[in-house]
Amino acid sequence: ALIAYASCWLKVHHPAEFFAGLINNQPMGFYSVATLLQDARRHGIRSRPVSVLHSAWETLVIEYKGRDSLRLGLHRLKGLSSTTAERLLETRSHARFTDLPDFLHRARPNRKERRLLAASGALNDLPGVQHRRDALWQVEKEHPIDLFSHSNQAAGVQTHRHSPLKNTQAPENPLKSMTALERLHADYVTQGHTTGPHPMALWRRTSLATSPSRNTASPSSKPAPTLLRAIDFHAVPHGQLIACAGLVICRQRPGTAKGHCFLTLEDETGIANLFIPRETFLRHRLTITSEQFLLCHGRMQTGEGDTHTLYTTTVEPLPFPAELDTVSHDFH
Repeated sequence: ALIAYASCWLKVHHPAEFFAGLINNQPMGFYSVATLLQDARRHGIRSRPVSVLHSAWETLVIEYKGRDSLRLGLHRLKGLSSTTAERLLETRSHARFTDLPDFLHRARPNRKERRLLAASGALNDLPGVQHRRDALWQVEKEHPIDLFSHSNQAAGVQTHRHSPLKNTQAPENPLKSMTALERLHADYVTQGHTTGPHPMALWRRTSLATSPSRNTASPSSKPAPTLLRAIDFHAVPHGQLIACAGLVICRQRPGTAKGHCFLTLEDETGIANLFIPRETFLRHRLTITSEQFLLCHGRMQTGEGDTHTLYTTTVEPLPFPAELDTVSHDFH
């Protein structure tokens, strides 16, 4: 009870520190880092991406545009060794990285780590890096080193002269920047979460826009219900037929539930709770237990405390235009 009270107090009065503490002590708790970041956003806490110029090892609370925000730490990158991270932070403490060649020379990430940093966007703040694909292009090239410039930086001397080995004007990169979906895919591959739009926000922007019938289509012959967001649940009266779609973040099927299943879907507006009766679960078991995104149909149930739960009668996979490495809290 004391832990629950203290957690609630922290989330209300110090939300940025609350979320930073949870993120820095994974694995723990019920929700993934991806869900924590989305919840932080809904509570007014912005998240800044991992950056080789600004990130520490752990996620920190910073001030961004006059508000408490989170700066994700290097620990969030999948595959970045602690040795490389320590070397990066140590050499950065003596002198700021002036460009990508300077960073590669002093931090010395291996080839796999170079690609990881570039794909995640962690190199985007370096002067001369235009976007992620530009970084991926550049890390594969051999960069000549100005020994005089680097010796000065190692000694803590800042120099602003142009290196004779560098072009005064960066060549135009032939590669286009990643699309929003490509950045989302790269974020989940490299970190398991994103500081960009929620996947469902992109789904509505792409799939739903190109397939308006999705908003009215139903697998049954009855009139199709309206496709709602999680935030819309509280305005729906008891018994109304609706449909909702989202990313699965939790599946529960306790032994005392007589075969019934409880599902939690997340979208860009919040979390929706679904009750899956035993018959529905058995009929759609493979879809419920294996799909990342679901489109569910049923009727609204209101309960004690004004809780709104979707009594689900039909479940179908929701095609998503990108492959994501998502994590959900599931029964075993």
